[in-house]
Amino acid sequence: METVEIKELVRARYGDIATGEDAVRRYKTYGVDAVLIGRGALRNPFIFEQAEKVLKGVDPGKPRIEDYLQIMREQRELLEATYPPRMAMIHARKFLAWYSAGFPGCHEYRKKLFSITEPEVIWAETFEFFTRNTSNRDLEFMSQPFLMGGHG
Repeated sequence: METVEIKELVRARYGDIATGEDAVRRYKTYGVDAVLIGRGALRNPFIFEQAEKVLKGVDPGKPRIEDYLQIMREQRELLEATYPPRMAMIHARKFLAWYSAGFPGCHEYRKKLFSITEPEVIWAETFEFFTRNTSNRDLEFMSQPFLMGGHG
């Protein structure tokens, strides 16, 4: 058995749909009615749109800078409308840390993210980080299983 096949079997055992291509491959391979995308959406909030495009035979491409900035603006608005300021930032930090995985400088960004206390400064750092790095995301990293066994 080739290494690629073994990796796919391991991933199939644990779920771990990390890309739109994974979702469609599982859907077609196993003859199921649907697939469940869980933890993969934490790292890639565009996975659902990408899976839909792959299913339709369209190249999903890579998310653009504008895509990341738009989803973060929307998420900020929803968090701030739903939670008190402190809780909104706790939730924002969690998601922003997940979204940053695989980008150059993500470790330094996450250190800043969890050390800054002012929401405006956190969002400014976030928009600057993603604007600077979106085109440089490590796509190989993105296709790896995420949080195996529920651990970070």
